[in-house]
Amino acid sequence: RGLPLKENDAVAGVLADFAANIEAIRIVGYQCARMCDRHDLYGPLWDPGLVAKMRAQRYLAMDRFIEVTGRVMNLMECFGADRDWDVEKHWRDLKILQLVEGSKQLCQIETARWFYECTTL
Repeated sequence: RGLPLKENDAVAGVLADFAANIEAIRIVGYQCARMCDRHDLYGPLWDPGLVAKMRAQRYLAMDRFIEVTGRVMNLMECFGADRDWDVEKHWRDLKILQLVEGSKQLCQIETARWFYECTTL
């Protein structure tokens, strides 16, 4: 009918999910930055507990951002994968970052090792 996507009732819930995911990751990211900055409260920067929390935040954020970007591409249908729009580029960049920073499984193992005091991982 000539309305922007954001004005469509069917899309409002999807957009709310996007905003909630992004805002939650932003808050967790700020908390992690605070933990890195306040050595007097949270210990030294390379403390195993702090590293485990940073790894948990990293793989959680990366998963959420890739999920949101993929859903945006699906929402835009054929325009989502079109190189004329930036969505495909952002999704591709996130996938490359995911590979460069290490796999999700590595971060999960490192996180589980500290949180559950695993000796065999």
